[in-house]
Amino acid sequence: MATASSPNVKSLVELETQPRKILNQIRRRGHPVLITKRGKPHLVIMDASAYEQIRIHHLQLLLEEGLEDIRAGRAEPFEDFMKEFERANEIPSDNRRKRKARR
Repeated sequence: MATASSPNVKSLVELETQPRKILNQIRRRGHPVLITKRGKPHLVIMDASAYEQIRIHHLQLLLEEGLEDIRAGRAEPFEDFMKEFERANEIPSDNRRKRKARR
């Protein structure tokens, strides 16, 4: 984690008084900036393309995890899951019939 003296850490007051300077720093360096409030982490501002890269990476990890679950036999058919979910949450089974009718 960056320290308070790091160029990638700014206070909320700095963001309020120097927004263009901070945004230009993010664009120039390509690194996110941590915004603190009363000395504690509050926000992170980053370039949209960097954010999208993080989201894609996260989705890939989730997909890989799901595929591994399927390969390892830790998955079940959707209808079986829904039956169990409805039973556990006391949802009337007629909702299931309505879903099937909409297909």
